[in-house]
Amino acid sequence: MTFAGAEPDRSARSFDLVKTFLIAASVILLSGMGVMGLWVSERIEEAASRKAAAIAALYVDGVVAPYAQSLLLPDGDNTQARAGLDASLARGLMSSQLMAFKIWNLDGMAVYSTAPRPVTEVADPEALKVAQSGQVFSELKAAGASTAVGPEARRVPLLEVYAPVRAPGTGHVIGVVEFYDDATALKVELEDARSDSWVAVGLVTLTMLSILFLVIARGGRVIDSQRALLQDQVVRLSALLDQNQDLSRTVDQSNRRAADLNERFLRQLSADIHDGPLQLLAFASLRLSDRNAPRLPKGNQALKPDWQEAVVSAIVELRQICRGLSLPELEGQDTGTIIRRAIQAHEHRTGRTVPLLMPVEPPALPHAENISLYRVIQEGLNNAERHAGGAGARIEVDVNNQTLRVRVRDTGKGFEDRPGEHGLGLMGLRERVIGLGGEFDVAANTGEGTVITVSLAIPPP
Repeated sequence: MTFAGAEPDRSARSFDLVKTFLIAASVILLSGMGVMGLWVSERIEEAASRKAAAIAALYVDGVVAPYAQSLLLPDGDNTQARAGLDASLARGLMSSQLMAFKIWNLDGMAVYSTAPRPVTEVADPEALKVAQSGQVFSELKAAGASTAVGPEARRVPLLEVYAPVRAPGTGHVIGVVEFYDDATALKVELEDARSDSWVAVGLVTLTMLSILFLVIARGGRVIDSQRALLQDQVVRLSALLDQNQDLSRTVDQSNRRAADLNERFLRQLSADIHDGPLQLLAFASLRLSDRNAPRLPKGNQALKPDWQEAVVSAIVELRQICRGLSLPELEGQDTGTIIRRAIQAHEHRTGRTVPLLMPVEPPALPHAENISLYRVIQEGLNNAERHAGGAGARIEVDVNNQTLRVRVRDTGKGFEDRPGEHGLGLMGLRERVIGLGGEFDVAANTGEGTVITVSLAIPPP
């Protein structure tokens, strides 16, 4: 059971769910992508700087170290060392990239520089400390970020390197070489690597977001279908609950009506016995106790005294009442036979012939339904006999759409049909038929006769 407006609501809820997830997942994944991209970029830059610094350190150890040792050791030839450094730095692979070159002793004093330096020039304390410990310090500086080089060198990005100078034989650090290389090409390589890393991270993030979007979209559809199923079940359960409440009220009303009908039936039975047989028996008792009652001549036995006739009439009436209260043995009889037996019992009692219109033999009904049919036919024919003198009484039976329908008709004077004002017998039969899941209808109009119709469902074979 669904409603016309349910599907758009489900689609809207599904869209809201997917939209909410998409926004949340996008924020999380894009944040993660940013953090990952920055981390990868920093790692690439650090790796490139370390690689360049290692190359520079090798250059220092292989080319600069002999001259730097002469400048730093007390017994070294400073003049020859300076000339050798000038010549080495003026040629070779690094000559075109070298922006500045300095040698510092352990006291932080510059013992060599490629450019005239002010008296107050000092080295970077942190970098100098790292190099004095025997490690290579490197840092990539943006254009204009360093004051240790000339104006021309500040226009390009620089790679700052502090490399230790070791004493021959002992390997102890005796000084530090500081130099600055043109990092333009390195900067370009870093930008390319950074761009490639951002593209790779972006593609991975987009792929993850797409996969998660497909998963949550499918999950949203499943949730919507489950929600729709649960809503349908709730609607069906609510309908069943309403039906159950209606049935409970119907059962309560039927129980109250049944109690009322039983009480009315007992009162009617009491009245029938009191007004009929008991009156006759009381009359007979009085006549028997009257010694002065006239006696019939002995030779005239064909005539019966009035008290005897009263007793016989009382017995007849009592038998009729008992016969109406009990049914003949119906167990094991088919439905068609039971219908015929009800008609035959009425014909035997009244001496009237009741036509039966039954084109086909009806299917067998359960025992409770058969008893109800017998009672309906019995009550309908009795009413026709009592109120219409049996005029036009007949029984019609037909089977249609797995339903057995029985009609009891008469062409008497009828009565004004007022629901709830039917006789005790009809009210009891109505309750019995409705209790079996059937339908009971009385059609009666003044001057047009009466039709009692009973419809019962045929059980599957």
